[in-house]
Amino acid sequence: MPGNGWTAVRDRVVRSALYASVDKEYFREWGRAQVTHLAQEQRGEHAVELKWGKIWRDGQVLNPMANGVTSSDTWFDPLQRFAYVLAFDANHKITLYVHRHEIGVLHHSTTLAARPVIDAGMMSVVNGRIVYIEHKSGHYKPAFSRVVATLQFLQRSGVDLKTIFVSDFVPSLMVFSRRVMKHSLHRVIENGLADVYIAEQVLYARDVNSIPPVPVNSDDFFCDLTRIVCS
Repeated sequence: MPGNGWTAVRDRVVRSALYASVDKEYFREWGRAQVTHLAQEQRGEHAVELKWGKIWRDGQVLNPMANGVTSSDTWFDPLQRFAYVLAFDANHKITLYVHRHEIGVLHHSTTLAARPVIDAGMMSVVNGRIVYIEHKSGHYKPAFSRVVATLQFLQRSGVDLKTIFVSDFVPSLMVFSRRVMKHSLHRVIENGLADVYIAEQVLYARDVNSIPPVPVNSDDFFCDLTRIVCS
């Protein structure tokens, strides 16, 4: 039997009784910008496998990098950032799709051609390891409760959630750019504009208000606390 509150939402989402649909203004924007939509036979290009706790595609780990050291300083580096959607494939199997995000061309709506999905967001990946998930999609605008479906999928696929950090949408402090800079991230968090959590604690929380945020006392402290070596 499903539980109450946060647990009930999590159970319903995981069972896919709820879907995230694109924003009602999406197709007007799509008509102007011509965001790429993949046909069903093309979606496999974005599908990934999860083996040994890592993301794989085409026989190699996703985003291999010689320098595998990552932290909050690198989470928003475009070289580490990927868009993801969790959805059903043509065989009704829950599948994780991951691709580079390119404004006006490749968006969360690209893979499923704007069809409803279970969850969508951004993730930072180094040498196949997911280190950070920002639960953000401008087209699907998923409620934060949906991230538990992705976390449960990852856990069931052998991914260690203790080494993944999670946040809701992180706003930019820059007037002329939507991009979050590493030097402003800790200020965003300190000012209460966003919280960062450990993924495992998000998954098992009784309710969203009981999830303990990662403390931020200074930029250097937060960087040290989130440093991971992805070999």
